[in-house]
Formats: sequence, structure tokens, C-alpha cells
Amino acid sequence: MEPPGHVRGMLLCHAGPHRLAFHAHEVASIASPSGHAAASARRAFHETEGSARVLVSASGGAVGVDALEIDAEPHRVLPAPLVTVRASGAASRAS
Repeated sequence: MEPPGHVRGMLLCHAGPHRLAFHAHEVASIASPSGHAAASARRAFHETEGSARVLVSASGGAVGVDALEIDAEPHRVLPAPLVTVRASGAASRAS
């Protein structure tokens, strides 16, 4: 059990020089960008589009990222950056 305000099992993703994290259990599959209609996470930071991998949720939503790594260590949960909240239509969760 994690301490309050911490989470374990994250996918740490790169979008250009920026990093985003997703709960691993929310990602149903990881695919190549060909054949998937997915916006690049770089758009949230006003960068040129580009993706090497696409994260697909169980509901079918998808986002493209440059690179990712799986991290099992516990991390503190921080509020989502305002730019991410705006780009996601307030769908990003801030804790």
C-alpha cells in the first residue's frame, strides 16, 4: 500500500523535451503510430507533431508519445500542469 498522495505503476512518456505520466492500468495497449488516429502529446506543448508509440486506453482513446518507460517505483502525485489541463479539455486529473 502506498502512502497518501503517492502512486505506483506509471508509464513515463516523453513528448519532445517534456514528460507526461500515465497510470499503467489505464493503458490497454501500446502500438506503433501507423494505423492509429491519435493526436501527438507534443500538441499540448505547441511543438511539432510526431510520435513513435501510441498509448491506447480501454475506451479507445489514444495519444502519441515519442518514447516511454515503465516505472514501478512510488511517486508523489502533483497537480497537472495548466497547459496539459487546457489541451485535454480539463480531462487531466489534478490531485
